Amino acid sequence: GGQDELRRDNAALQTERVRLWETMGKLQEYVVLTRALDGAVEDHIAGVDTTDPAQADTLRSDVLFPVRQKQQDLLTQLAVCAQGYLAMDVVRRNNEELIKGVDRAATTTVSALRISVMLASALDNQRKVVDQVNALRGTTEDLIRGNAEMLATQSGEIQRIAADPAVGAETLRNAFQEIYRTLDAIDTYKVRATETMAATVESLTSELRQAGGRLERSRTQGALEGGLG
Repeated sequence: GGQDELRRDNAALQTERVRLWETMGKLQEYVVLTRALDGAVEDHIAGVDTTDPAQADTLRSDVLFPVRQKQQDLLTQLAVCAQGYLAMDVVRRNNEELIKGVDRAATTTVSALRISVMLASALDNQRKVVDQVNALRGTTEDLIRGNAEMLATQSGEIQRIAADPAVGAETLRNAFQEIYRTLDAIDTYKVRATETMAATVESLTSELRQAGGRLERSRTQGALEGGLG
């Protein structure tokens, strides 16, 4: 579509350049004519100026001025046409290069783009696989490292458990010491208790002696009172 637009522009520019060339040819003729008229008027004024300066000034104002003004306008128009003709030629040449550029874009550039897109997609897939492999490798290494650490730690614990008794010797020794102290305390208590018990027995024996007479008296009084009743 871009190429078609450029070709249409070039066709229009070429038509306009042909017209401008014809116009410039006519302008060139007019410029030659006005230049010749300018020279003739100037020569006539120069001849009149020697005899009638006032008339010469009138001719300069009324004849030479419009001739030169027309000549100036024609040259200006000719310059504009020449500039436009050259500018159109530059645009036409640039359009032709652009048309070639579109052909290159449609072949080489598009092919390069297609290859680049394919490579980008392939490299992206490759990157994803590399990341997955690295992730799997990292996870595996972490598991192996963790298993090795656990194996070393737990093996030591297991060997310690295997070497140690079910109950620690120090614990048993302390327990025996406590039992021994308890038994000694019991023996000491019993020894002291025998002395206390002996005193208690003696005291109870004395009390019972005193109570024996009273018990007998109480029994006798109860029998007498029962008989009387």
